[in-house]
Amino acid sequence: MDEVGSAPLWVEIVSRQGDVLARHRCSGPELRIGRGYANDVVLDDPYVAPEHLYIRRDAAGTWIAEVFGSANGLFAGHGKTKMPRIVLDGDQLIRIGRTYLRVRDPAYSVPRERLDDAQARVWPVVIALGCGALAFELLLLWLGETREPHLYRYVESLAGLAFPLAGWAGIWAVLARVFSGEARFGRQLLIALWGLLFWLIGYELIKLIAFSFTWRCLAAYQYVGGWCLAAAVCFAHLNEVAPSRAKLNAAVMAALAAGAIAMHVLVQIEQRSATDQRIFAASLMPPALQLAPPVREDAFFAEVERLKSTVDHARIADPP
Repeated sequence: MDEVGSAPLWVEIVSRQGDVLARHRCSGPELRIGRGYANDVVLDDPYVAPEHLYIRRDAAGTWIAEVFGSANGLFAGHGKTKMPRIVLDGDQLIRIGRTYLRVRDPAYSVPRERLDDAQARVWPVVIALGCGALAFELLLLWLGETREPHLYRYVESLAGLAFPLAGWAGIWAVLARVFSGEARFGRQLLIALWGLLFWLIGYELIKLIAFSFTWRCLAAYQYVGGWCLAAAVCFAHLNEVAPSRAKLNAAVMAALAAGAIAMHVLVQIEQRSATDQRIFAASLMPPALQLAPPVREDAFFAEVERLKSTVDHARIADPP
């Protein structure tokens, strides 16, 4: 057995997304992988043969994976084509049965460690954003006052904002702890705060634009932006829980947002009411913010006469 061939070799069992599930340290110039107990690495996969895979070095010193004796064969990564042999470079995923493997030797270079002060950098931003969100909420409450101010209403509003926000971030932190081993509550709270600020500012901006330009459609369908924002916030939370599944997370959130928007549209159509006008007139604003030109008196009463004629005709017509 030569010195290079006797160097230890690490066989990693990974998920479809590349997350390491287990590592096996092997030594020797070659190793065998299968379901039988005579192998160097034993896999509990019913689709793996008792003696399935053979890993060795070629004349150039490169690790090679070859099928040893299996009807199900060997695949490269997520490919669908059976391959008799695959060259291993430390990053190449291979699949036998329904198990994904990766083989690395001691010379494989791993990235440098991450700095452990991420949470310390997050909390100042969290505090600043939290104070900004609470101040904005207090400003909106003060601007909307139509009666004598009372302190309890402001305290109640702040508590109704802070406690659900902390609970939401706490749920995601628990999920992150369960599935990734690290809670990262500060980062989850930061994501929730960004989503809240975007919602508060965006909602008020949409109301202002709809009022200024008399765009009832914008006010009626503002929920589209709300669902898209909710999906983006959940996507950011999921990336903290499982960062290696970004594409899957994005696809799931996009599908859920599309389904929620479609359901909301159907409910609005079924109601058959002036939903857009009720939303449009839900908030009182100064007339100086109205930028759209007013309707002329003769045009307004002409539209009234047209509607009156339509209603009179529908009143005397036979029901369908």
